[in-house]
Amino acid sequence: MKTLPSLIFLANRGRLLAYRSTPADHLEPIDSLEPVEGNRKISELVTDQSGSFPAVGPAMASHESLPLLDEMKIRADRQIAAKMMEILEREQPFSWAFAAPSEINAALLERLPSELKGHLVRNLKLDLTNLPTAEVASRFLAEARAAVR
Repeated sequence: MKTLPSLIFLANRGRLLAYRSTPADHLEPIDSLEPVEGNRKISELVTDQSGSFPAVGPAMASHESLPLLDEMKIRADRQIAAKMMEILEREQPFSWAFAAPSEINAALLERLPSELKGHLVRNLKLDLTNLPTAEVASRFLAEARAAVR
């Protein structure tokens, strides 16, 4: 008996993984995304000259450019949510599940239309992107069993 949702998304700010579940409750990868803004240091993306930042004040570091850091996080979130929407519209799943760290979980889901969120059956506030596929399936199966109890 199939107990996994039709699609499962795993996300963190630097990666999105999408899986389709099989009738035997295995997961097969169907798509992925690694937004540039989510995986790189600010110093790798933006510099003023030959890899350095201007010294505006005493010991001012590149990480002190908070508006830029916030903008990079927002861009990564937008890219991930857009990719999720693209996959959901293409696959038209009966049900789907999602796992992302608590600091971005709600922000990503808020960017999806309510008609797509209506089929969300499981939402884990965890970063599972680095787990092997079999462990991801086990986590979601355990959550499904716990929800039935």
